[in-house]
Amino acid sequence: IRYILPNLAHIKISVVDMLGRDITTLLNKNLDIGEYNTYFDAAILKTRPGMYIVVFMMDDKVMSRKIVQLDSIYY
Repeated sequence: IRYILPNLAHIKISVVDMLGRDITTLLNKNLDIGEYNTYFDAAILKTRPGMYIVVFMMDDKVMSRKIVQLDSIYY
């Protein structure tokens, strides 16, 4: 997940399932101005194939994007 911060901000990036259950929090901290990459590895979380939502919160703004996991070796 690539993002650029134009100013100092508190960033929280989390992954939730389609029922709104929290799967994991990838990042939850204050960051300075700059370009960042936060990685999401479904293999570590042992999630099942399906649709998930990445929620990006920056101070008082919230953005979300759907992601699809097509396959998993963990059943």
